[in-house]
Amino acid sequence: MKESRRPHVYQGSLVVEPAEHRVGGGWRRRTFHLSHPALLPEERTLEIEVPEALAPPQEAVWGAAVCAILGPFADFLEASLEYRGTVEASFEAHHPTWAKAFQCLHERPGVVGLQAWRVQPVDLPTPRKTASTFTGGIDSWFTLLRHNEDGIAPKVDRVMFVHGLDSDHRSSEVRAKVEGLLREAAGPMGVQPVFLATNFRRDFRRASWGHRLHGACIAGMAYLLCNEVSRLLLPSSSSLDALRPWGSHPLTDARLSNDVLAVEQDGNEFTRAEKAARVAESDLALRHLRVCYSGDGMGNCGKCEKCLRTKIQLALAGALERCPSLGALDPRTVARMSLPEDWQLETYGRLRRQCAETPGLQTLARAIGHAMRWRWLNVGARRMLGRPV
Repeated sequence: MKESRRPHVYQGSLVVEPAEHRVGGGWRRRTFHLSHPALLPEERTLEIEVPEALAPPQEAVWGAAVCAILGPFADFLEASLEYRGTVEASFEAHHPTWAKAFQCLHERPGVVGLQAWRVQPVDLPTPRKTASTFTGGIDSWFTLLRHNEDGIAPKVDRVMFVHGLDSDHRSSEVRAKVEGLLREAAGPMGVQPVFLATNFRRDFRRASWGHRLHGACIAGMAYLLCNEVSRLLLPSSSSLDALRPWGSHPLTDARLSNDVLAVEQDGNEFTRAEKAARVAESDLALRHLRVCYSGDGMGNCGKCEKCLRTKIQLALAGALERCPSLGALDPRTVARMSLPEDWQLETYGRLRRQCAETPGLQTLARAIGHAMRWRWLNVGARRMLGRPV
């Protein structure tokens, strides 16, 4: 008899137990204790903060949020989830579909199972709002402009930012500064910003944030807004013609939907260049563009790969001089940039060709070509000097 090729459910368990619950300063703070033989000390506690006025009273929603966030990390450990609390019923029912899609996309050896001590449906108010994630980057600005200026339904009512994903959530100064910047950017668009916080990216960094974790984490955090929000637009990371296994992907994002929240990836029919060209039409977006993940989260360093890539895209759109948040583009810095990821070769190959065909950008095209040819020398030099790759 031929052996079945169907992947097994992971036998080991990442055990998650609700722990401390505090309220103060306008925030509801929850901690969850994790146990598994392979956990590092900093991975034994998951912290989540939600504004007190928006925090769900239903314990089952917290359970769904935590299990969504931890699903890809459990897969990293090759473990299933055991949640010692209550999980919302539709999340529990839809979880196997997401887990199978995640296993197929990432070609994993098994599937993340879910065992909850209690399963319970929740009653949610109607009508509720539509939210999108908003960091101030190209993808999130494109979604906001498209839905709230170009008339593409649905209109975005709330934008969500999670402290700790690309900013220091433990610094009150950073949090206040980032919130001020994003309120200033979102206000003229007629949307209300909502802020949450977690230690997940900072303390669970053994697993790749980009390749594995971020889509499920963002959706899980959005579950906690479910008494006000019924739909989350998740700005796409890649266009449909450039898809690869990634933490946010149309195969997995939509399968995080349930009765608590509908999750939709937005804008994946557009290339990054098309998104940048639309953002370039908005002086508001250019004034508040925030793409950098190398600093403290309060501004753009102007030198990291993502800052440089965005500058090149805006230069191609003829809008870089109108973007004070990024500064000028130095071809010498481009020539020395670090390109450690395989996908970057295709991306920068396309940018090099576009620059070579654009009057005034031939020098930039040569600089990109130099960075591509000498990529491993640049990466090695950074590692020897102890600099981020």
